[in-house]
Amino acid sequence: LKDEFIRNVSHELRTPLALIVGYTELIASGDLGAIGPDQEEPLQVILQRALILRDLVENITAMLDSQGRTRLWVPVSMEELTRTAIAEFQMMAREARLDLKGDIGAPVPPVLGDEDHLRRVVDNLVANAIKFTRPGGEVVVRLTGDEGGVVLEVIDTGIGIGIEHQKRIFERFYQVDGTVRRTFGGCGLGLALVKEIVETHGGEVTVE
Repeated sequence: LKDEFIRNVSHELRTPLALIVGYTELIASGDLGAIGPDQEEPLQVILQRALILRDLVENITAMLDSQGRTRLWVPVSMEELTRTAIAEFQMMAREARLDLKGDIGAPVPPVLGDEDHLRRVVDNLVANAIKFTRPGGEVVVRLTGDEGGVVLEVIDTGIGIGIEHQKRIFERFYQVDGTVRRTFGGCGLGLALVKEIVETHGGEVTVE
């Protein structure tokens, strides 16, 4: 009942959030009329926060849907998902003044699974690496084939994670400390979702 309630609420939030994001982008673009310098920053704040909330809702929904969901599995090209993520996150990396690179080996076999969920795995890992890496740093996304499966590595020059925290960062809502939460944002669902999706697909996720 709890999961069903959360799923229904998350679903109901999607439409108003989509409208908020859409209209804010429309206003910010100037298509509805000129906006002054005093309006630009508040509009960007609204848009950024709405996108954060949208990602949170999508993470919660994906986490619930990932549990035991195998009926719709199809062969998925992790190579295509990875290349797409690298291209789509280039702007975010440039804004953070980081160098985002791809290192994709060949051949990389397809993975049987849910394409939307596997895309969320790649997106969450890349976004996390960018978020926790200081300007001037580097993020490398490496994908290789491995005996009929794949190995995806996201390597960054970020702030790092203490050994005492590494066993817990894949727990739901876990944050290393309050300072990290205040500085970087987030509520600790992204890596938990990554772990649940990867394990549902018969894989393993680790951190160094």
